[in-house]
Amino acid sequence: MNIEKIIKDANFTKEEKDFLSNLPIERDTVIQTARITSELLLGKKIDTATDKIISSNEKLATSNEKYAKRMLWLTGALVFVGIAQIVIQAVQIWLNS
Repeated sequence: MNIEKIIKDANFTKEEKDFLSNLPIERDTVIQTARITSELLLGKKIDTATDKIISSNEKLATSNEKYAKRMLWLTGALVFVGIAQIVIQAVQIWLNS
């Protein structure tokens, strides 16, 4: 694959494209140019992947927080129902005695 095509197709900024286009492309430096291009492209991919992971983790944290709040309310409701049953039993025992 042609290095110029990779540079053209990649989502490089103007500064990155200028940097890559100013690299000397001679027979001895083609491998170095390919290495530099691939490292720059890898860095951009890692940056994008990191941003996606951070966004995903923020959504997960929000979801977990909602779940925890709902579980707290449900636990409180169960405690209330349990106390209500005890009070009703106590009232029935008191009325029957």
